[in-house]
Amino acid sequence: MHSKKLAVRNFRRLQDVVIDLASDISIFVGANNSGKTSVGHALQLFTGHGRFNIHDFSAELWPEIISFGAGEEGAALPTVEIDIWLEIGAEDVHRAIDLLPSLAWDSTFVGMRVAYAPIDPQATRARYIDARDRALAAVDKDEHDVPVFDPAPRHLRD
Repeated sequence: MHSKKLAVRNFRRLQDVVIDLASDISIFVGANNSGKTSVGHALQLFTGHGRFNIHDFSAELWPEIISFGAGEEGAALPTVEIDIWLEIGAEDVHRAIDLLPSLAWDSTFVGMRVAYAPIDPQATRARYIDARDRALAAVDKDEHDVPVFDPAPRHLRD
């Protein structure tokens, strides 16, 4: 059994990347800042080694996060996802039995998708609104009852 293919979506600069892997060894080669380290870090995070943070989302998704926090119509929180495809020989089926769609499965490939997503997006937005309201209440106001500065969190990305 070996990893055959990885697909990474919305992780840092990796919008929608598919990587085919060799059965013995794969070497990532590319220009600086092209995502080589990000692939390895995504694998670490999705296997439970480390914690995600806002900077793991592609910066292109930040407007969607901000729109969701602002309550804009149709806005949704994005997810970060990785698909891992394994090539499984007959001798390794017992290792991947929990991943198989049915006992009638007769392929050599099986895949799994792991996503980093909020369990309850509305609760996430409610926590942001509560934090924003408390921050605004703690700021001094001018004679027009306007805050003298805009405290964090200014938006859900904060």
